Amino acid sequence: MKRKLFLIITSLILLFTISSCSSRNSSKQINDNPSSKYIKYDTDDYSVPDPINHSDIEVTFDCNNGFKYLSHLSSDKKVLKPSKEPTKVASTFEGWYSDEALTKKFNFTSTYSQAVTVYAKYETNFEELSNLLYEQTILSNIKVVSTFSNDMSYSSKTEVIGSGVIISASQTGYYALTNYHVICNDKHTTFEKYEIYDCYNNKYIVSDPEKDIYSDINYDLAIIKFNRIDAYGETVKELLNDISFSNFMPKENDTVIAIGNPHKIMNSISYGKYLGNIKYTTTDDLKDKSNINFNVMTHSAKIETGSSGGMVVDSNLRLVGINFACKLSNDKFEYSLSIPLEKVIEFILDYEKKD
Repeated sequence: MKRKLFLIITSLILLFTISSCSSRNSSKQINDNPSSKYIKYDTDDYSVPDPINHSDIEVTFDCNNGFKYLSHLSSDKKVLKPSKEPTKVASTFEGWYSDEALTKKFNFTSTYSQAVTVYAKYETNFEELSNLLYEQTILSNIKVVSTFSNDMSYSSKTEVIGSGVIISASQTGYYALTNYHVICNDKHTTFEKYEIYDCYNNKYIVSDPEKDIYSDINYDLAIIKFNRIDAYGETVKELLNDISFSNFMPKENDTVIAIGNPHKIMNSISYGKYLGNIKYTTTDDLKDKSNINFNVMTHSAKIETGSSGGMVVDSNLRLVGINFACKLSNDKFEYSLSIPLEKVIEFILDYEKKD
């Protein structure tokens, strides 16, 4: 069996593998989020000052939690300091800084003659962050098991095991994201069933795949709809969470967290750093499983067989990507590859047009 750069997530096929700021007076929030009934964004109640007597020179408050706000210099060319501190999950605000690397404190007594950006700095409590992951975020994690029979030998079955994340939840059912290559069968197999396992190990059956699964090989993404009824016909008592979407991609070296079900282990969590985006094109021999041809996200949070379709969240516990592969070198993990936030949103909006 050969190793590839593509994560096919099957027991038989090898591994390939922001809380914040609101406007006052003429200050305004910079981030624009497309409206979608399947995408949930966190709101925030922070306010940045915009002087009553102000100049035309703009001031950007980058809260480093997914929100940026636009204000202005005062008429005497100074930046008004917010009286309220911005917030971030499991973090303590440590002040405003003048550089993106957060090495130099911002001087609110100085005067400025051109556009200014002010950056918020935080100290993250990783113990608290991990507790929140287990208490809240893990409730959005699912395992997807696709079963196919071999056309040449019906006694032979293939299980493709991957991960997924719930993006919309109600009292009656859920919509979840996973990878196309987790739910697709190849030319030599016939579909049998799709099973979903939640973080409590409750099992659900996708009753009508023709209606309840929407997929696109060009994104390597799929949306699965399933009811809050388990495989035995009983209503599942535990309610699952839908994940909140981030308002922006992380900055290089920001903390990211991968959640999934590698090697059939449920609810695995790994920490890493965002490494930036790279151009990715699926190799010809794998294009029947995935046909990605766009810039993808790379990060150092380790993923393995079974992680495909799993979520990548930022340190605010908001979705920034969907894992689909990892890079190996001499059988050793180098980095993970994920479908970035903008492509995930683009795919969901395409689904809504057809829904």
